[in-house]
Amino acid sequence: RRRWLAVVARGAGVGAGALWWLAQRWAAGTAEGPMPMVMLGLSLPIVAVLAAFPVRIPRPKFVYPMADIFVFALLALLGPAAAVVATGVEAAVATARQSRRVASWLSAPAFAMLGMAVGGVLHEGLERLLPAIGLHPGLTAWLALSAAALAYFATTSLSMLALMAAKATRPVSLAHWI
Repeated sequence: RRRWLAVVARGAGVGAGALWWLAQRWAAGTAEGPMPMVMLGLSLPIVAVLAAFPVRIPRPKFVYPMADIFVFALLALLGPAAAVVATGVEAAVATARQSRRVASWLSAPAFAMLGMAVGGVLHEGLERLLPAIGLHPGLTAWLALSAAALAYFATTSLSMLALMAAKATRPVSLAHWI
């Protein structure tokens, strides 16, 4: 129970930090003007609608929303904070539709936001590192997004697996994940 509370608290902290960063960016204004926030404002309802119709994985009772294309577009265009907020919205809407458990309503967005924070940090780092070694900008963008997607899905899935294993007092096994 303590582990679950710690994960939910961390996820809420990441989500609050992302919202704070976006609010600071909005208040300070950017060179692009209001367009980034308009893009975020238009994307979040689309993410929510798409998240309402997730793909259900039958055996472990997991759901995967179809809104990931918008989430990763926000990551590429607006950065990790926007993607973290969109991922939280996506997970919250999908879980609210699919589960009756309040614990799931809280933990799914927390895991998703933590996973996207890891993927977003990796994306930002690769976006800065790869051009410095002479890679083409298009290849850099593709590699950074691909690495972010792998980190996001691995972090989210392995975190959920670890929590379920701890709840069942079993060791974490990658065989169950693969």
